[in-house]
Amino acid sequence: MSIYICRTYSDSERGLVSWVYLTRSRKGFSDGKRLCLSHGLAVWADKDSFAAKHCEITTERPIFTNEPAEAAPLFRKWLQECVSQHPKCRRTIAGHSICDEGASILPTRILSVQGDSDSDVRLLESSGLRGRYCILSYCWGEPSRHPPKTTTDNLCNHLVGIRFHDMPKTFRDAIMITRSLGIDYLWIDSLCIVQDDHDDWANESKLMGDYYGNATLMIGAAGAKDPTEGCFNVDRLQTPVFTAPIADKNRQVIGSFYISLLPRNHTRGTDFSPLRHRGWAAQEWYLSRRKLIFMPGGVTWACKEAELHERGSITDNALYEYNSWSLFLEFYTSAHLTFASDRLQAIQGVANALSSAHDGIYAYGLWEDELTTNLIWESSNVSSPMGDLPDVPSWSWAATRGEKYWPLSMMDGNRPMLQIEISRVNTRLLRGSGYLRLAHVQQALFDFRHIWRTLYYSLGAGFEYPDSSFLGIFEKEADCHRMGFAYGENDPFNFFGLCAFDRIPLSEVYCLFVALYNRVENDPYYTDKSPANPPDSNTARCTCQQCAFIFEMAKGRVVYWTLLLQPVSQDSWTLRRVGMGLFYLRAFNSAQTVFRNFQIV
Repeated sequence: MSIYICRTYSDSERGLVSWVYLTRSRKGFSDGKRLCLSHGLAVWADKDSFAAKHCEITTERPIFTNEPAEAAPLFRKWLQECVSQHPKCRRTIAGHSICDEGASILPTRILSVQGDSDSDVRLLESSGLRGRYCILSYCWGEPSRHPPKTTTDNLCNHLVGIRFHDMPKTFRDAIMITRSLGIDYLWIDSLCIVQDDHDDWANESKLMGDYYGNATLMIGAAGAKDPTEGCFNVDRLQTPVFTAPIADKNRQVIGSFYISLLPRNHTRGTDFSPLRHRGWAAQEWYLSRRKLIFMPGGVTWACKEAELHERGSITDNALYEYNSWSLFLEFYTSAHLTFASDRLQAIQGVANALSSAHDGIYAYGLWEDELTTNLIWESSNVSSPMGDLPDVPSWSWAATRGEKYWPLSMMDGNRPMLQIEISRVNTRLLRGSGYLRLAHVQQALFDFRHIWRTLYYSLGAGFEYPDSSFLGIFEKEADCHRMGFAYGENDPFNFFGLCAFDRIPLSEVYCLFVALYNRVENDPYYTDKSPANPPDSNTARCTCQQCAFIFEMAKGRVVYWTLLLQPVSQDSWTLRRVGMGLFYLRAFNSAQTVFRNFQIV
């Protein structure tokens, strides 16, 4: 089958090509047999050609092979433009200035990669040496595919030299990329940290924030499941290059450009990559100032001022640029860690880098000056205690495994107000004073699948309110650990709040009122008036007795976010967290609410 190029014109004066279609017929576009391609098209022109000057066609030639040497000129261009033109990329997230034309203090150990493209490398103990270096982010993969490691037994040998051809493909690719950029050093965790030395690993993990922040460039093997697959794992198509003529309105050829097929997955971002789901990568990518990201669909450059695909298009790579600690944690807790004990260690570098921006201390994954939002989290995993960390206090999100959700992090503008006084947070104890009350919990209080539209419907009319934020993750069938509060047992008509347990539901809990949230005036729960249904009938609330009742009980100008607590022993005000809840005003005004001292372990 032949493929023909059909031209269409948009400039009536000059008759220049604006779009290009491929068809199965010489008759062109009018034959009604337009070809639907499963691959994208790469279109480019020669530098200084008519097409480049007048048709806004890029002069970037596609990368046709997975050889690092072919891509090197593009990588050098990206790096040079960023270093010379992007002032934001010369500062770390901690605000420290980096002179990329100069040199940073090198990590404790680093690979010296000076030499030819495939020459051997050696591990270097820097001892305060300065220089430019790249840093590699990759997946270790299954144990059988783990990378070579530096250990106490082979450390001396690695200081002498490491054979280039003995390293996995990802390492070899990263070395060749580093050399092609004219950079002398490369940091790879498995080789630059002594893996069987616990003290060395602990010390180096604390410095990773500086290592990634100071690196000239992070090389991200995002599309590889393990280090044997390499950085360049793009399905490059060995297809011919078509030359397309440009004709004027008299059909005289006045120029030309080129067309070829792109890899099948050329538009897929990093959300589809194995590295996207690796817990340690969250810190690595968050801290890096510049990233060269390798995916099956091609290579992407991302820095603080630009995101460019190898074909020149701007690409959304979801590169972990979050404006709050809670939003960063929502991504991080969804990623995978091989060892649960790494849960806090894997983001220690980010915490160290952000410490200067906070007024309080950092303890167990929470910032003292952001306790209002940090303490109110919900766990999406309630099935098993596997992965729990007994040395981490129950009030920390890091105590249990699984993805977490911080509802208060989404409430911009109308910020919640802290309702507790904390006197100590730098140990396992969260000690302070505040309002507490005892509450009964009813597992079958409401059928959440039945009242879902009622609680969530007003978003269809443009409302945003805390009830929907709390229930906004209920996109699937309601989990058994999400329930309601009532004044008495088996009495749904004394409903006064919603709750979500971290694991096993309890029939009775203490509730600590942590934060108060003022509802906005267009919130349908704000006044005693019955809200009108929005125009979209699909979001209209149900009118059954349960749903009508919940609307009446939930009204009020404020709501309270609470921690659900359980005493660790009888007659003790030492408590542990078991969940979180949303209380309505009538619950706080109850005589059962008392102000007292407490400590949470």
